[in-house]
Amino acid sequence: MIYTSGDWMVKPGREEEFIEAWHDLAEWTAAEIAPGAPAMLLRDRDEPAHFRSFGPWDSDEQVAAWRESEGFLARIGRIRDFSSDSRPTPWMWSLSWAARCREAWIASQCPRSLYASKQ
Repeated sequence: MIYTSGDWMVKPGREEEFIEAWHDLAEWTAAEIAPGAPAMLLRDRDEPAHFRSFGPWDSDEQVAAWRESEGFLARIGRIRDFSSDSRPTPWMWSLSWAARCREAWIASQCPRSLYASKQ
């Protein structure tokens, strides 16, 4: 399994727009490209304009197809409009801690406040 990650610095005052745009990309991705692959957006408590996103993929080919799709390109452009800096990174992980946290989060055992939510 591969995980992709994005490290985002958002322009001051644009944080809520960024969150909305990121959720639009995540929802579109789940519906069109990777059903059942939950993406996460985390927000830094000390630096509220700093976000980190990550999500699981079945293969490098799936990630490449996603990044080349028109839907991705349109949505990532909107996200970048609100960002002053971003660093997408593909990682090959074996993350037993992430799987446990995801399972616990689903069971409402991880604090949801760790995740930027669409409100």
